Amino acid sequence: MTKEVNGKTYLVFTDLKKACEYKGKHKVLLEGDADFRNTDIKDSGKLEIITGEADFSDSVIESLPNLVTINGYADFRYSEIKSLTKLVTINGDADFRNSIIESLPKLATIGFNAYFINSKIVSLPNLKTIDGNADFTGSEIESLPKLKAISGNAYFLNSRIESLPRLKTIDGDVDFRNSEIESLPNLVTIGGNAYFLNSKVVSLPRLVTIGGNAYLRD
Repeated sequence: MTKEVNGKTYLVFTDLKKACEYKGKHKVLLEGDADFRNTDIKDSGKLEIITGEADFSDSVIESLPNLVTINGYADFRYSEIKSLTKLVTINGDADFRNSIIESLPKLATIGFNAYFINSKIVSLPNLKTIDGNADFTGSEIESLPKLKAISGNAYFLNSRIESLPRLKTIDGDVDFRNSEIESLPNLVTIGGNAYFLNSKVVSLPRLVTIGGNAYLRD
């Protein structure tokens, strides 16, 4: 069976192993969840879309060369995956804690919460929106050049991020304690509390609203 998605034709599978083993000419869509745990799958082949959740934690899969979209929760904890060169959208939570993924060059949208605690990712050059909480505590990420909005709480505690040049809104609390961020040139709104204790932030030229308390020193 085939299915049209955004003007493209996909061959639809419901079996994960068969979806990853397909070698034909069509792009592949997996209908439902993808649980790679306890499988011997190391390469996802032509698989581009997973319509449900995807669990890569503690799996042996190493390569997802064509994966573009995960419509549900995506768990990469302790996986063997190092790169996701074509992944653009995760519509659910994204958990990269303790993963060895280093590159997500095209990721633009995370639909719910995003966890980067102790991950190896250095750059997210095209990430624009996180529609939930974002936790960068202790992460290796140095730059988020296109990030415009975080819909929940944001934690930059002890992170290496130095620049958030386009960030305009954080709808929840934000924690900049012990972070490397010095300037937030376009930040307009913080919906909750703001923690700047021991941070390097020296400039907030456009900040208009803090919905809660602002903690500037001990």
